Amino acid sequence: MKKIVVLSMVFILLASLFLAVSADEIPEKPTTPITIRVSVAQTGNGFEILTKAAEDFNASQSDYVVDLFYGGGYGDILISLQTGTQADRPDIFHSSGNDTAAYINMEDKMYIPVNDFIQAEGYDDSNIVANLRTNYQRNGEWQCWPLGNTNVGLYYNTGVLKQFGIDFKDLKSYQEILEACKTLKEAGYENFYYLRALTHIDWLNYALTAQGVQYYDNENGRAGVPTKALYDDGGECQEATTAYFQFLREVVDNYLYDPTVSANDARISFAKGELVFMDGYSSGAGSIINLVAENDNLVEWNYGVSPVVEVDHTTKGQSPGGGALFIANTGDYWREQGAWEFMKYLMSDEVTSAYAMATGYTPITESGSKTPEYIEYSTNVFPDVVDIIDAQKNTEAGVAYAPIPFSAEANNLYKEIAAKILEDPSYTAEQACADFAAGSNEVVELYRLTNGLD
Repeated sequence: MKKIVVLSMVFILLASLFLAVSADEIPEKPTTPITIRVSVAQTGNGFEILTKAAEDFNASQSDYVVDLFYGGGYGDILISLQTGTQADRPDIFHSSGNDTAAYINMEDKMYIPVNDFIQAEGYDDSNIVANLRTNYQRNGEWQCWPLGNTNVGLYYNTGVLKQFGIDFKDLKSYQEILEACKTLKEAGYENFYYLRALTHIDWLNYALTAQGVQYYDNENGRAGVPTKALYDDGGECQEATTAYFQFLREVVDNYLYDPTVSANDARISFAKGELVFMDGYSSGAGSIINLVAENDNLVEWNYGVSPVVEVDHTTKGQSPGGGALFIANTGDYWREQGAWEFMKYLMSDEVTSAYAMATGYTPITESGSKTPEYIEYSTNVFPDVVDIIDAQKNTEAGVAYAPIPFSAEANNLYKEIAAKILEDPSYTAEQACADFAAGSNEVVELYRLTNGLD
């Protein structure tokens, strides 16, 4: 850590050589420490790690003082940026992975691309996990940096599944999970699936991505803002989306655990052995580990990465996910440089591995997963994380969820469709797919119209 800090301070002293401005444009550096405000949506153990990182950074040098604080939810942080002045912006702000595209596509650039600092300094970014680039880069250039690296998948009560000769690793598609559910119900199990997928579009999009299905045009939104959704394309996307909604239909009709229970309370139920299947993010593993321990480790459990939708389709890989950090465009040269210095500090092995262990995220750097502490963690505390890391490494190039700047609107539409499935037993998967496709295209059209793209 000391070597990293020393090198970091050398870069500060040589800042005038690195920044993409001429020497006569660089303002005089203040003689007192410069405050760097960092607004995050992280809570719990992860927030504690970030707070400690800020304290350690502050103790390691005298040029900057990082003030890291909870800025509310992701939406709260966005509102504060939109309603405040440029100078009032926090120097670093936290975004959900889904919302990065919204920031990137805004006409009013609230941030400075991380790539500007990388290029000015000649920083080596090769240690960052490779497939995170598909989310946070545009045209090969970093816009922001990942804070966490999560996966969308399922938690399994493998102790119960083993009683029926079911290996969770053999459940590679949602259709195969349905067959396992039928087996359990025939044996007398009731209400054993917590379907968090009713509350967020991630489970649909990650399953389509794993299957290699694009659900927007323009190369799934990577060649530009989509002009249409493909959920009714008459081909593989429509087929897979309909199959996914059929999965939701059957779980709701036959196996559903109380859908009014919060995700936090569902974890408690899972740790008590009341659930066999529970949708979840790998970043929630820390909570599961602690809750199971509180219940004397009575539940044998595992986490599995996102299945594909349809049986007989092989996975193309796993989309990375997780929050991101942007360097704000504050108009203040030295604040922006200080933000860059702290961003680099967060990439140290000590921080990336500690943050991952505290949350259940996987490390965002290659070396972060190779520290002695993390190896101990991945061997004895959360062994399934090794499969997550391997799945991401084996992901085919370009396989990642669509970076759409209207993710909030798309998710609201999805939740409306899911609510209809939950409330109306006659609402078919075919109708759900048709409604979702039509609504998605309305969302695309409205975004393009509002932003002068058509």
